[in-house]
Amino acid sequence: MAKGWTEEGLPASARATAERVRDVAFRLHRAIGPRYRESTYHRFLAHGLRNTGLRVEERVSFDVEFGGLRIERARGADLLVEGELVVEVKAVEHLLPVHRAQIIGYLTISGMPAGLLINFNSARLVEGCHWFVHPRFLRRIADHEEK
Repeated sequence: MAKGWTEEGLPASARATAERVRDVAFRLHRAIGPRYRESTYHRFLAHGLRNTGLRVEERVSFDVEFGGLRIERARGADLLVEGELVVEVKAVEHLLPVHRAQIIGYLTISGMPAGLLINFNSARLVEGCHWFVHPRFLRRIADHEEK
């Protein structure tokens, strides 16, 4: 029996917003390539998204609570698009597990349905663009073998 995951109840708007973000990111990468600092891509991406009519918040902070202590603005994502998609911008040689954990953490503490992790320091951006879904929208499925 093979197992996998499916997205249940994920707002269609989150996926549509992600496609629009990916489109702008791909156009940006084609225009300037993989040789700049993260802050450069962050600013160009936010600008490009706003030019397409998307609502973009930058350097969005989230509160974290543990053991009765609440720390305000403890973690911050690069971009929040349309109030439903977290976008984390990187310009590193290789994405590390900590980068993936970072965006999963943002989704978990913010409650946002989905996110994109985009590494602009990739020869081909398709290899540097990764889709993440909040765990509450994931359901385990099983493919039953036919007998």
